[in-house]
Amino acid sequence: MGKQFKGLGEQELRNRQWSQQDFHDFFKEEGGLMNSSRFRAVEKAFKACEQLQKKPITEENAMKMVKANQELMKACKEYAAGKTSGGERRLAVFEKLVAFQEAKNLDQIRDLRLVRDYEKQGKHFEDVASFEVPHVTLEGKREAVGANVSQRIKMEVNGKKGFFTEENQLRKASDYYLDLVKEAGDPELKALYGKNYAAFEKLCSLDIPKETKGDLRLGEYQNAYAKEKITSMMDALDQEAKGLDQTNPSGKKRLEEIGREKRNLEELRGNDRAVRGLTKAVLAAKSADLAADVGVLTLDQTELTSRNIAMSRMAELLGVGGVIAYSQKMVVKTGDKEMTGCFMEFAEGRDINSADYNSLREFGQVEFTPTASFNQDMINIEILDYFCNQADRHGGNMFYKLSEPDEHGKRNVIGLQGIDNDLAFGNSDRVMAKQDDLKGMVFIGRETADRIRKMDASAIDYALGDLIPETQRNLVKERLTKFQEHMKKNMVEIDKDGWELKSYSAKMSKEEFEALDPKGKAYVNGVRALDAAAKSNIAFNGLHKSTHTNAALEFAQKGLRKQVQEMEQLGEGVQALYGEDHEKGVRAPEKEPAREPISLKEIQERNKAAQSANIRPKLAFEKEVKEKKEPKKEAAKPQPKKPAARKKEAARPQTREAARPQQKEAARPQPPLPPRKPGFQAAQPKQAGGSQRVQTNFLALGGGGKTGGRTSMRQTPAQPQPQRQKEAGGLVK
Repeated sequence: MGKQFKGLGEQELRNRQWSQQDFHDFFKEEGGLMNSSRFRAVEKAFKACEQLQKKPITEENAMKMVKANQELMKACKEYAAGKTSGGERRLAVFEKLVAFQEAKNLDQIRDLRLVRDYEKQGKHFEDVASFEVPHVTLEGKREAVGANVSQRIKMEVNGKKGFFTEENQLRKASDYYLDLVKEAGDPELKALYGKNYAAFEKLCSLDIPKETKGDLRLGEYQNAYAKEKITSMMDALDQEAKGLDQTNPSGKKRLEEIGREKRNLEELRGNDRAVRGLTKAVLAAKSADLAADVGVLTLDQTELTSRNIAMSRMAELLGVGGVIAYSQKMVVKTGDKEMTGCFMEFAEGRDINSADYNSLREFGQVEFTPTASFNQDMINIEILDYFCNQADRHGGNMFYKLSEPDEHGKRNVIGLQGIDNDLAFGNSDRVMAKQDDLKGMVFIGRETADRIRKMDASAIDYALGDLIPETQRNLVKERLTKFQEHMKKNMVEIDKDGWELKSYSAKMSKEEFEALDPKGKAYVNGVRALDAAAKSNIAFNGLHKSTHTNAALEFAQKGLRKQVQEMEQLGEGVQALYGEDHEKGVRAPEKEPAREPISLKEIQERNKAAQSANIRPKLAFEKEVKEKKEPKKEAAKPQPKKPAARKKEAARPQTREAARPQQKEAARPQPPLPPRKPGFQAAQPKQAGGSQRVQTNFLALGGGGKTGGRTSMRQTPAQPQPQRQKEAGGLVK
């Protein structure tokens, strides 16, 4: 024994603060041929990790370090399992070694994007004491979107905007019910839930509405639905009771049970708080069941958020990281609660599910024709989805990168990015990625092909080992073997500048086609298949994401047409309400031609400018000039007019001159005009004592719903206008 550790007991070794050098010295002192094979295995694994500590952080070295660390953890575990008497001191050291290695958090370097960042900085492993998981503290009110198994918190980290999702496990329906009972703070509510598990089970077997009808909010509508079904359960109990033989002991007993069940249901139905909680638990259980069914997962604590991270790592491993939204581990603290989960950056492009009018209008401008960049993204997503068995890749789970409008105002889809990857991998040995296995996969980027050729089973374990169960990783390895064989025999490798995929004519003759080599024939057939897919919108039959893109565009454009129709109906309603004047002789404004909708900001600026326009000084100036040119006449005495004459004058359209007191009758006060129904009128000058109003073409400005570009249509009757005087320093009212 060396001097440093000689005489130190088990507890002293446990209390010691260990460093990398300390472990090095310990193995130097304790090493030797007389040690057990288990001790030597720990020593060998430690030395492998120690040698890598001096290496630069690269993709190759990161894989080696993760593997060496796994071997070290395994050796320490085996030593503890086979420990004999007298080995307590060494066991204490190995426990400290395990804790020391865990603190390094080497699982973080399974993410190749992070590895490349360290590589750019020129870091070595010994320069980084610990590869930390990002920790974020949220202050103030948090903004949450989604629900049930998909609830996310909107946030920004280091200048990157995205969503955080807390770790979420798929569980059995009974687990969600137990949570409901456990979290009920009110003892009466807890007891009420405990008496109505049968109602929970029944609701879980029904289709809870996902869309509302009428003016109710979705939650209110779902709660009303639950109450309706509880009533149906009570009616079913009544029907059962009618058929029972009360003279029979078993019938009498069942009748008593029915009475208790009905009273419990009636109490539940009458408690709105209980119904809300029960409905929420039912929705969570049904959502988990649906996710498990789609992703071929089991309801045995399967964690979902890690699958987003795992798919992001696989994308980096394949060299196609840009085709899905990047995801990483993260710890978020809000108040007293600390959550571990996944942070997914915002995807690039437009969301086909958005209800925003401007986004839908952009989709409405799209005339889709596959471009080189679209082809490349589409093929890369299809390859990634195949490896990860992404079961939920449909048109709504992709973002669409749109071009700028051309001279005709038309756009195109120039790229794709996948989102919502938490149903990937799964337990199925068949491909669930809404594409036909390897049949339609003809093209692949040359760099991606090079990476896949070099991949092996250990690369899969490196990327996914801490996130995906071994059984599911083995399925990925099987798909890797199949893909490598298919790529060798059937696929065509494409250079960076070859993604137009137009080298061969789709109309070539049979003789020309037969003259091609096997890869040439595969190329032509692949192009023809892509051309056919780009013309189809039947998504469930689509072998390629271009078909899903067509279906998604049709969905968005349908939503746009619906919004335009609603806006037109709203505009017609405004015209019907304000655009008619029942006074004889008042001319309705002519309908303006339709104009291109503009942004809400521009609408607000126009309205502000219109409302703040000041024309009164101008009117005063015109009057002053007129008075200088014409001598002021003595005002005639006011004489009453006949009622008929006043009525006729009131019906006359008001012009700028009519709106002002006439010069000849300046001294005579003008009677106020009769009140008029507010009108959707063209721009009118100010009435005396009133305010200027400017016509707003509701549809042309893109107004609708809560954000319409409307101005107030109230008009104030004209009042006698006092004579204006010119004073030193300017005009005054």
